[in-house]
Amino acid sequence: MELYVVGSGSSGNCYLLKRDNGKYIALDCGCKWKDVMVGCDWSPIDIEFALVTHSHGDHAKHMRDFERYGIEVYGVNDLKSKSIFKKGDVEVIPFEVPHDVKCYGYLIRVDGRTIVYMTDFGYCRYTFKSWNVDTWLIACNYDTVPDSEEEKYAHVVMGHSSLATVKDILAINKCDAMKNVILCHTSIDADTDRMVTEIQDIVGDGVAVTVAKRKERVEL
Repeated sequence: MELYVVGSGSSGNCYLLKRDNGKYIALDCGCKWKDVMVGCDWSPIDIEFALVTHSHGDHAKHMRDFERYGIEVYGVNDLKSKSIFKKGDVEVIPFEVPHDVKCYGYLIRVDGRTIVYMTDFGYCRYTFKSWNVDTWLIACNYDTVPDSEEEKYAHVVMGHSSLATVKDILAINKCDAMKNVILCHTSIDADTDRMVTEIQDIVGDGVAVTVAKRKERVEL
């Protein structure tokens, strides 16, 4: 299994999860369609469906491009939190996370793997240890809290995840099945080396910890 990072961050978020059968599941639709096409090798027919976390443009701006090619897009208006959604042989459980608009994270079971995708959240009230999650695609937006006088303070702190929050989530959910932690939606001001080092200390050497980078492929 492979993850292609179409884009990650405030300029646009989209990830293509490449299945064992060569098909794709799209996670968020915030990047230009031509960049999505590169990620799926110019074969949009191979994108089985898309999941959108919330309505902000950097996650949903290009939904119509997916739909124009007949790709079904699902999100907060279509799925019920904590209820199992099945699409073919793929099982998805949406769960609500706190943001300034309604926002979902997704637990995805596909090809014998269990993946959690979480972005744009202040905290998470759920735990997943019993699900034996092997791969986390999780937003780690900032490592240092901005000054409370800064204009961006409320937006960052109330709706985006800190390094400390992500460390807590991974520590609580650590299990033998955990193999990959991919940090996404990192701020341009973040010290990503520090993020990787401190999270590696939490999850242990047997887990691959990486930062999602635009147009990169990650083996899962």
